[in-house]
Amino acid sequence: MLYNVATSIAAKAGDTVKRAARSAVFAVVGLFFLTFALIFAAIALFLWLETFMEPPLAGLVIAMGFLVVALMFFLLARRQQRPKPVSRRPAQTAEGALKEAEALGRNLGKNVSGYPMVLTAFMIGILLGVKRGK
Repeated sequence: MLYNVATSIAAKAGDTVKRAARSAVFAVVGLFFLTFALIFAAIALFLWLETFMEPPLAGLVIAMGFLVVALMFFLLARRQQRPKPVSRRPAQTAEGALKEAEALGRNLGKNVSGYPMVLTAFMIGILLGVKRGK
């Protein structure tokens, strides 16, 4: 039985690895062609700008354009992601937990007697004492 479970897990993991590897290969090939497209676009822009200005100035304009784009990407990479605000129910706050503990104590006090009641009161007392800090 364990062999069957291990085999099915390995098969599922193998499919996932194959899909991830295929996606990675396609991404690398896509980046390769994107790089060549950007190089030829820069050459074409240089040749077009060369008709309006001196060749060194045309090269400088293209370099500054690439520098601005690179700086934008670096700034985006450095930007810290702000965590999404978490909406908390009253039970998730300290006050809500305190109210729930008190209500639980009252409810259990009605239904419990003897040793379990003493133990329950002790546990709720510890919880309340920890919350109120001393």
